[in-house]
Amino acid sequence: MFKNNLLVAIRNLWRNKGFSIINILGLAIGLAATILLFLYIFHELSFDRFHSQKDRIYRVHYISESEGVFTSSSIMTAGIGPSIIEELPEVQTMMRFSNPTNGFFTYKDKNYHIRDISYVDSSFFTLFDFTLLEGNAELALDEPFTVVLGESTVQKIFGDEDPIGKVISLNNEEPLKVTGVIPDFPSNSHLQLQAMVSFTSLYHKQNMYLDWNGGHNYYTYVLLKKGADPDQLKARFPAFLEKHINYLYREVGVVMHMDICPLPDVHLYADVDYDINTKGSTTNIIIFTTVALFILLIACINYMNLATARALRRAREVGIRKVVGARRSLIIRQFIGESVLISLIALLLALLLIRIFQTDFNMLIGKTLALYTQSNLWIIAFLIGLSIMIGILAGSYPAFYVSRFRPVLILKGSFASAKGKPIVRNILVIIQFFISASLIICTLVIYGQLAYIKDKDLGYNAENVMILEFPSKQSKLNLSVLRSELSKIAGVEKVAAASDIPGWGFTSNGYM
Repeated sequence: MFKNNLLVAIRNLWRNKGFSIINILGLAIGLAATILLFLYIFHELSFDRFHSQKDRIYRVHYISESEGVFTSSSIMTAGIGPSIIEELPEVQTMMRFSNPTNGFFTYKDKNYHIRDISYVDSSFFTLFDFTLLEGNAELALDEPFTVVLGESTVQKIFGDEDPIGKVISLNNEEPLKVTGVIPDFPSNSHLQLQAMVSFTSLYHKQNMYLDWNGGHNYYTYVLLKKGADPDQLKARFPAFLEKHINYLYREVGVVMHMDICPLPDVHLYADVDYDINTKGSTTNIIIFTTVALFILLIACINYMNLATARALRRAREVGIRKVVGARRSLIIRQFIGESVLISLIALLLALLLIRIFQTDFNMLIGKTLALYTQSNLWIIAFLIGLSIMIGILAGSYPAFYVSRFRPVLILKGSFASAKGKPIVRNILVIIQFFISASLIICTLVIYGQLAYIKDKDLGYNAENVMILEFPSKQSKLNLSVLRSELSKIAGVEKVAAASDIPGWGFTSNGYM
């Protein structure tokens, strides 16, 4: 029976090539768009969940209260971490790293501009499941002026040369010995560092503000002991802060508070200032999910309407089947089987479209996503199940609609006058056009907002302005020489210097 139904389904598809192409292509495009959107959604929801100790790792947040106004921050002073280890029994260990900055490494008299350079505690490899390609994770960041480099950074600086033990200079100021090579961080990690300098190096530098007061520039993570209660830890924070800092801040009307955020929640749910630039958005998740479901619904409704319209042309076929003894259940299975077959063919075409447009989609969202990986095998299995379910649901209405045709009316030629008004089809068409119009309107509104942002007059001319980063102290001391030399370059009209990029705000340190 299955073989016979399959042959009939294939024969019907081949006989009606135009209908089959339109139906399969429409469903395939809808599936491809939906899969790409859900691939992004699954990626956002997977952030930092690959760490084995994720349920015990928390990021510490700093909250400033002044005149009833609360300001939450993900960065704090460096002295908080060691005090947490010494005084709060629920904490097993802690890890700090400085706010990532850009700089340049010098090797063999050649400079290499590197992004996301940070000073990191040696306990980094104790908290997180990152392994080194080269070097000893337990010792790599123990000594001052040592550095662990990302794999792509090593390739950029050393090529095929072994980097371990080599000395490079950071901003022409700090000689650093390479003690480890780490694979580039996975895209679903909120930590994205290209170079990790040992945190102990900061204690050998001057004016770094590494105590409790001043120098808000560090992220702090804690690993709780097994069985420790996070709420009990938070209950100790008021007395802990009063002892170290609030007794001073109260004099000027400021009170500091602390909170902790579970590692898996940092990317999407941490509502704090000065967060890492990989921060995600729950709003985007909701919007993308809604759009994906709407696109899938439109594709299914489109298929149902086309299948129902085509079913009217097969009324005589159904009538003859019933006359020769076919039960209604057999006809329903036949039509649903055809629908599932179309859905599976559409899925194959959708996977091909994803293969073609995956790179463009990644450029659009600024991420590196891939569907065809071993870790995504469950997604492929899920898509096959989803496709079968779509085929059953989308084909159910045409199947039940056609199977209720009365053969006497069909064969007498009076079916057309007895089929009644297509109320359900009209409702589906209205829903389809409503969703389509809503998505088009939203797209136009968003496009208008982006165009406004792009073309808004900011009050100054930003055209032909190039920003050069000079992170070293030496370059700041030789600013007049730099200005003079840059002015000699053909095409350079004027040169100006600033501590930060205009319009981006500026760093500061307060004194009380």
